[in-house]
Amino acid sequence: MSLARLLPPALRLAGPALAGLLAAGPATAATPAEAILAVEVARGAPSALAPWVADEDPAVRARAARALGRLRDPAGLEALESLLADEDPAVRAEAAGALGQVPGSERAILDALGDEDDPAVRAALCTALGRQGGARAVPVLLAELRRPGRLLHPS
Repeated sequence: MSLARLLPPALRLAGPALAGLLAAGPATAATPAEAILAVEVARGAPSALAPWVADEDPAVRARAARALGRLRDPAGLEALESLLADEDPAVRAEAAGALGQVPGSERAILDALGDEDDPAVRAALCTALGRQGGARAVPVLLAELRRPGRLLHPS
């Protein structure tokens, strides 16, 4: 079955290039973005994104993190946890946001929140924690809101 048939009609109208990419899969993609999209649309295994999780370009790593979140597969937790230690805060923020979409990621989010200093990444971690909906999140989120200079800036 062609992967292009899985797309909504509006995306199928995007053109033969998109349909060809989706039918061919990530191995024939011209760019990392196309390959990541092909894995995501095909609902591939998180391990298929490993080359881009380790890519030298932070934008590619961030896109891979976003795709791991959209796959919503707990098998991608290890890769997302590794991206939480990335040197680039934009990559860490994407990984944090992605964790909010993956079942069973509450412990990883709580651990990262204890280590993270970047306010934007902390905010993404708090959002992810709230999306997990666990009772353990409430006191942590309230404590974050009370921290001056962290998530809220007094005006």
